[in-house]
Amino acid sequence: MKVSLSVIPITLIPMLTACGGGGGGGGAGATASPAPSYSRCEAGACTWDLPEGHILSTADMAKIASQLATGPVTVNIESGNLQIKEPLSTDASQRLTFHVPGNLYIDAPITLSGSEGKLVLEYGQAEVSYHNPADYYLTAPINLPAGPSLSTCLGHDCETVDYTVITELGEPSHALATPTPMTLQGIGTALHANYALGANIDAHATANWNLGDHDDDTGTPEQPMGFTPHGTYLPGDHPDQEREDASFTGILEGLGHTVSGLFINRQGSGDAGLFGSVKSGKLRNLGMLDVSITGDRSAGGLTGYYWGDNSTIYRLTSQERISHCYTTGTVKARAYAGGISGYFGEGILENSFSSATVEAGNPGSGTYAGGLTGRLSNTAIVRNSYATGPVTTTAPYANAGGLVGSTRTSTIQQSFSTGKVSGDGSIGGLVGYTSFGLVQENSFWATDSSGQASSDSNDTSATGKLLVELLSSDVLDTLNSDSIEPVWTNHDGATTPMLLAGPGSVHVRPEIEADASTAMAYQPVTRLAQLQAIQQAPAGTYALLNDIDASASHSWNPG
Repeated sequence: MKVSLSVIPITLIPMLTACGGGGGGGGAGATASPAPSYSRCEAGACTWDLPEGHILSTADMAKIASQLATGPVTVNIESGNLQIKEPLSTDASQRLTFHVPGNLYIDAPITLSGSEGKLVLEYGQAEVSYHNPADYYLTAPINLPAGPSLSTCLGHDCETVDYTVITELGEPSHALATPTPMTLQGIGTALHANYALGANIDAHATANWNLGDHDDDTGTPEQPMGFTPHGTYLPGDHPDQEREDASFTGILEGLGHTVSGLFINRQGSGDAGLFGSVKSGKLRNLGMLDVSITGDRSAGGLTGYYWGDNSTIYRLTSQERISHCYTTGTVKARAYAGGISGYFGEGILENSFSSATVEAGNPGSGTYAGGLTGRLSNTAIVRNSYATGPVTTTAPYANAGGLVGSTRTSTIQQSFSTGKVSGDGSIGGLVGYTSFGLVQENSFWATDSSGQASSDSNDTSATGKLLVELLSSDVLDTLNSDSIEPVWTNHDGATTPMLLAGPGSVHVRPEIEADASTAMAYQPVTRLAQLQAIQQAPAGTYALLNDIDASASHSWNPG
């Protein structure tokens, strides 16, 4: 097998860290103590009991992989959190369980490629599930086989959540097929189930799918309409309102994977995105790369329309949210257009970002465009999120903002935007227009790169800064001020802020200082897995932010 590498433009940032030499291990004649054994095996099943604070070593992970060849493995830790910093890969068809009292941090790839392999994540086990703040966090992908290969469990009294893992795009016909195809396009035939991505999915083929009437105008030639979005929003006065809810209500767990090249061209029909409409669902740990999405009423890089349940949002349920997601590409709609979601109401959008180009243009009234969402409404919350892409409206009396186009009784916390905002109407750096109250806490926009000196004439609680000022430690400290652990980094002032967990979109100091109005947004590369992933989007722009040890690649791709 040969590996093809594309040569692409990469901006190199001056080294922020150097590879350390490591401490000495004792003088001549020193005798190493034998490593303690934390595992025991019985009848082929192995259990690890780790002391608090233990981090599994390369040797530990190799031993776990070896044990999985003969039976299931369960990894327990005495108390606190568990951090996975070394990769694990096996083709065994066995069950691997992580049982953790607190949070689970997965910072290295886990690959279970056996056809019947299964991963079980049990976290927050020291408490009951109700109001349990524990979670699992990914900065590296989890690769799983298609099928029922993932389960999660929050709290020691939890009801296990089972997922159908998807690894393939599917075909246009899968949008209506029964039984439900185990593909990305097949999700729409079972809208109330839970899914996970076990691999990256290349969706560029959707640019040639579903030739038809894309704009509801019989006078124009038929064009490919692309991927069929999952779910449709039915407002209260819809004649079908008594039927089973037509929105997606389950979970999509991306497991750190991406969908690249998704194409949707449905100017004459409803809501457009990977999901047309989501009600009280959960979307997390997913990247949508190089999307081209055009919708009628609403369009978003991830979902056109998101709406929660106003009766439960005050309990901040763990279900009603989009978290750790990101989008790149272009999004267009007549009414609601946003980099993540066209319309977002009664839920939480957190730890996410978009660098997508967003455009909305309704010839009539009611046009909303925002870097993250066009409309934020009805007690919705945006926190620890940002947008760097340009936002444009082409209709009169529109609402456009670098982060949110328009808000109603909602909250924005620890967030910012840098993209250029243009249009006619209520145009603002962070938010275009607010009706009936908005709470903005510790949030910013870049006045020079956005071209907007103000943000939302009805609210002055956000702070405008020059783009170069967003590099400062003061801004970073403010963004991190309400978090127990740091959420944001700026790589020692070399970049605009980005989220610590996962990919990002940053402006870099040399370009900002030269001319902030032309400073590009780059995808940061800090780990070997991110360097390898460049081949998924070879036309992108990337910034190498630190030294990378690539010695692990010596064993990659034998052939």
